[in-house]
Amino acid sequence: MATLHEVDGRLVICASSKVFSARNTEGELSIADSFDVKSASSSVPLPKKNISEENTKDSKNNGTGESSCQVGLLLFIQLSMQKNVFAIDNVRCHFNIFDIRRDWQYHPCMRTEQKVQKIPVVVAFKVGVHSTELLQILCSAVSNCGSMLAVGTSEKTAMIVDARSLQLRRAFRIPKAPTSIVFDKDNSHVVIGDRAGHVCRYTVEASEKSGYVDMNGEDNPCEGEPLSSAISMVLDVAISHDGRFLLAADRDEKIRVSRYPQAFVVQSFCLGHSAYVGSVAVHGDNVFTSGGDSIVYKWDIESGKPVAQSEKLGEDPVRRVSVLPRDDLFNIVAAAGKTLHVLDDKLQLVKSLETPSEIMDITTQDGNIVAVSSAGVFTLDINDGVVKTLTVPSELAEALSTAKDPISNYFKNVTHQNMEDYYKRKAEKIESVKENQGRKRKAKELRRKAAKRAAAEAEVAC
Repeated sequence: MATLHEVDGRLVICASSKVFSARNTEGELSIADSFDVKSASSSVPLPKKNISEENTKDSKNNGTGESSCQVGLLLFIQLSMQKNVFAIDNVRCHFNIFDIRRDWQYHPCMRTEQKVQKIPVVVAFKVGVHSTELLQILCSAVSNCGSMLAVGTSEKTAMIVDARSLQLRRAFRIPKAPTSIVFDKDNSHVVIGDRAGHVCRYTVEASEKSGYVDMNGEDNPCEGEPLSSAISMVLDVAISHDGRFLLAADRDEKIRVSRYPQAFVVQSFCLGHSAYVGSVAVHGDNVFTSGGDSIVYKWDIESGKPVAQSEKLGEDPVRRVSVLPRDDLFNIVAAAGKTLHVLDDKLQLVKSLETPSEIMDITTQDGNIVAVSSAGVFTLDINDGVVKTLTVPSELAEALSTAKDPISNYFKNVTHQNMEDYYKRKAEKIESVKENQGRKRKAKELRRKAAKRAAAEAEVAC
């Protein structure tokens, strides 16, 4: 994933597992500072009240925890059906798979006996150790004062970084992989939404507290304070301009507006989208949203009613909605696929600009739009429609090329609920049955005629 922010005239680019602070000088980006999220994430300690604490004690004695044995048992059952078996290396916490049609060994997992190994390992992979090679930055946000940057990673960690020097201020673990992150009005907390539908907030300063009961009534060893929960995946979160409301956009075509931080009090539901809501933009008292239906809505969040809406911008879903201030007015910018749509404050389409590759994120700088993709960084002038590709250093280009979409498609697979498809399949089935019945009747008629003809020939012969 690649995200983009403007901080004090610099561009802060989060790509793959790195954060870059770059200056744009005459169409060329030069890196001023960088921060490696991967190395910082690997050093974040587990929560003090670890759920697998008892298993950890057991693992010190026999080299593996109870959970590893349970996982191993499931793999043993599955692999045994394929005439393979596994074993666990107690020192390195590896699963080793062997061919049981030849000599093989037991390891001290599940109280088995050790035998001599005579063949090489077929497959080996680590147990209970998260691979940091696949770490990706999934979301990021800059504080209202512009001094802090918050990032959430695929390794279920979140970090607060100084936005100017890119020095780590603090890092902590979160229960689920995040989808969105935002600072509240006074920059004392970051609010994080995740794929499980939970929205929690965490203090910017280090916290000594850990462990809470989540919305499902289950104990969670991580720090933080639960705000709201839903059965749908939360795709974006935002705080209203006055700090009174928390907005959570989800995969079920709605925006939930709750009072902040008493999020158990629901102010309204903004309903109108026909597909998932993937992006929320707040500008003053205005709130704009868009997503899978490629329609931008403007909302009165206190009542939950739409104030205005755009025409359908295209077939591609809108990836990001942003606000471009222009003197006393502003424009709404919606990134969808390779196209950047510019709308006025009435949500009327002004122009559409084509970009070299699919846009991952956008921001504004000096009255222009800056966009980032896996292919590079480019600027767009909405006045003359000129798109310029910036020259990027090799380190940044490599990070952008390895940036992956965490979930490229948020559309639901609801074909089993589609009545039109159901009736189409039903009509095809009825037609097929009619054809089969017609063939059977034709064959029966031919047999009857043949029998009648044979009887007539026999009668003539007599």
